[in-house]
Amino acid sequence: MIGFDKTEHAPDDIYAYRYYGVPVASWDGDTLVLESVGFTDETWFGRGGFFHSDQMRLIERFTRTGNELLYEVTVDDPEVLVEPWVMHPRILQITNNPTIIAERGSCTETELDQVATQIRH
Repeated sequence: MIGFDKTEHAPDDIYAYRYYGVPVASWDGDTLVLESVGFTDETWFGRGGFFHSDQMRLIERFTRTGNELLYEVTVDDPEVLVEPWVMHPRILQITNNPTIIAERGSCTETELDQVATQIRH
């Protein structure tokens, strides 16, 4: 996947201006941590109009225990938020009947190869 081959952001990543940002991956014990920067300010980080600026920094944490996946998100945006917004953790069940969820929303043609799920937005 794009970004998973790097563990640190390049200085210019914050200026990327992408719908899905520029992610980097690292491990915190058994937890996969994705930190993304370089977002466009044309999207929302949740349904209902939770807007953000191009200064948004997104940290996602994925921890698998058996057939459960704990998903945690922290949004930091000093231009819009007084303090970081932390989503209530979600526990996702992994099933033996995998399905593909079609991506909803917009992305630029240069980002089509980066779209994997609709969880990120």
